[in-house]
Amino acid sequence: MHDLGKPSVCLDLQSKLNKTLQLNSQYICRNIYYNVAHKQNYSRLRQLRFQNRTSCVKYRRPL
Repeated sequence: MHDLGKPSVCLDLQSKLNKTLQLNSQYICRNIYYNVAHKQNYSRLRQLRFQNRTSCVKYRRPL
């Protein structure tokens, strides 16, 4: 096992990862709801999914 020297770096990365996962799961929930609410509007949903992939880490939108 390699010693990174600073355990705080690992903890920081872990918390960042957790926040990212949290944001992603929020967007997934929003997309599922959107999908159910607008079944006919698949291209918009696909567009939203793509946008979420690229920008969900940058900002948080309310559910």
